[in-house]
Amino acid sequence: MTIHQNSAPEGITRIVIFDTNAYRNLPFGLSCVKAKEFARRLADAEQAASTKALVNPFVLWELVSHLADTHDPAYPKCMSAIVALVEHTRQACDDAGGICRIADGETELCRQLFQRLPPNAEQNSANLSKLASYVWKEAPLLSAPNAQANFRTFRAAMEEREMKWLDHVEAMLSRFRSIDDFAGTLEEQKSEIKKRRDYLKGAGFVRDMAVGKAMSIAALLGLTPLQDEIKAAGDLMERNFSTSLKLMQKTLANWFDAPEMNLRNPEKRRANFIWDTAICYGIGADRAVGNAKILFVTSENAICEAAEDAGCGDCVMKLTEYLKSVLPTKS
Repeated sequence: MTIHQNSAPEGITRIVIFDTNAYRNLPFGLSCVKAKEFARRLADAEQAASTKALVNPFVLWELVSHLADTHDPAYPKCMSAIVALVEHTRQACDDAGGICRIADGETELCRQLFQRLPPNAEQNSANLSKLASYVWKEAPLLSAPNAQANFRTFRAAMEEREMKWLDHVEAMLSRFRSIDDFAGTLEEQKSEIKKRRDYLKGAGFVRDMAVGKAMSIAALLGLTPLQDEIKAAGDLMERNFSTSLKLMQKTLANWFDAPEMNLRNPEKRRANFIWDTAICYGIGADRAVGNAKILFVTSENAICEAAEDAGCGDCVMKLTEYLKSVLPTKS
């Protein structure tokens, strides 16, 4: 089942969206059976509070990618997370495990910036939902050949996108750090590096990121907008998606100040930061499904801080705080 952004179930006044780490932490230490039981208790408590959980397909994509290899250290944790996610977002009367979805961040950008939908996005989201429903029904024994092939396909597509993004980031940081072509004294070189650091931390860089993202979305859609149209799209990007831009800015500035950092360290997986910023497109004071406002739930301090910087800190809540606010306490 898909719930689009212009509709919400009857009686629902709040929509809640969990990010990937929130779902990974939700059933921490629980078996698939216990994860399902806990998620149902949470969903029932939310229903009583006129709240409904929807899932961002990019969250599904991140979790599903870890099921491509049974030796992946995150395999059992992500399997339990998917079981909990499906139980949390399905309608209680849907015994097939149908997931209630919201548009992914890329789709929402395409829609808001250029009133178009990205190619294949809906089909990819539907396929991810089917895989998640399969996990929900069959875990912990996931042996269906078609499912295994799809796990690997999504894993490969994710890694390809991550590596392209990381190539772009590393090239950008290298350009900012390099002073090989800068003629001047040592003090002048230090001053130049400081200017670049200040730029990365300033409003000008946020603006340039907004315009750059608008241009990349136009390219994704096969559009060649006029300069005025790109400016307007950049304005909208900066205005409506500032949490993601703030998160990206702070992270890149921190990486700039740590030239010794290996962004390709397989144990740190910094390339998957691309998904944090994409999921954060759903954070904003105006985000709603019909008349139901969206609350974003996360386990990431950096996301909470970015939302505060963007002026919408009340649209985000840490997972531990959210659970305390929803689940009844035992007497």
